[in-house]
Amino acid sequence: MIKEVITIGSFLVGGAGAGVIVYMNSNPYAFLREVQQVPPVAEPAAPVQVPATVPADQADKIVYKELALVPAKTPPSRAAARVEKTPAEAESAPVCDWRSVGVHYVDEGKPTGLRRVRDLCE
Repeated sequence: MIKEVITIGSFLVGGAGAGVIVYMNSNPYAFLREVQQVPPVAEPAAPVQVPATVPADQADKIVYKELALVPAKTPPSRAAARVEKTPAEAESAPVCDWRSVGVHYVDEGKPTGLRRVRDLCE
């Protein structure tokens, strides 16, 4: 009994979907609201007033203020920022051992080279 109810329900939903598709195909703007027309503006915009400081012969030209260009500071180069270690500082750095973790390449079934990694220093 439940199978028949599910089957009939599926057919009804599918038929309703097909009906919506046919309706939307014949009326593409069916579910959209109509756009209300905006009434036209009764009076035109006021004309642009030219400031009194501009001469009449230059009223149609654009005048820009003079700009002063100042160069920006350039950042120092990375090479200049890098500080070289003195030999004493280089010797005091922790030294870690290398260990091999396996072959680097396998070519035609033959291992070649060793992959080595550095142990973590404590």
